Amino acid sequence: MAKRFDSKNLIAMRVALDSHNSTCDDPPISFSLNPTDHGLLRFDELWGLPVVPDSDVKVKSFRIDCASSEGSKENEFPEPLALVG
Repeated sequence: MAKRFDSKNLIAMRVALDSHNSTCDDPPISFSLNPTDHGLLRFDELWGLPVVPDSDVKVKSFRIDCASSEGSKENEFPEPLALVG
């Protein structure tokens, strides 16, 4: 169950990262997750990017941070994470 859980979330995050890379001129800096989700996902780095807790990110969502979107919710991806039941 844990492998399926991790796989589903990693796929969603990878798809979002690829989308970011194809539409944004600024390289990604990090993934931000709600602290609860960050604790459940158990990764501190993905594809060379830090995965950091951020209480401004809603539960079951994540944000890809980059220089042009830092501090904004523009790159926040709600709903794909199945981190909490």
